[in-house]
Amino acid sequence: MLAYRFDAKGGVEFLLITSRKRGRWTIPKGVVGLKLNSRATARIEAQEEAGISGRLSREPVGTYTHRKWYATCRVRVYLMQVTTQDAVWPERSMRDRKWFRAQGALEALERKSLRKLVKDALPKISRPVRGR
Repeated sequence: MLAYRFDAKGGVEFLLITSRKRGRWTIPKGVVGLKLNSRATARIEAQEEAGISGRLSREPVGTYTHRKWYATCRVRVYLMQVTTQDAVWPERSMRDRKWFRAQGALEALERKSLRKLVKDALPKISRPVRGR
């Protein structure tokens, strides 16, 4: 799930979290359970891993592959416009989270596939409506 918000000037910021093992900047992701679809899983992982909730896109913005548990998983990535950020969340002791402007997110992400997702997502994010 690729979480974003708008700053005071209408610019896009992305929320990244650190991985538990290596501390690399990444995005929230999880394994789809037997009773959950990928959108429901994205919402749960956003809350557990980053303490956020918001408006989730209907369709994935893209996909990438990720090695986990000796297998290659295909990750569907949804956009989430963050509306709530909790001060306390389940994995706060295991992960850091930080808001980055788009260029900063691209520089922080080591994985080429995640950088591509950020680049591809930018044109799909609607700008906030300014006061009239």
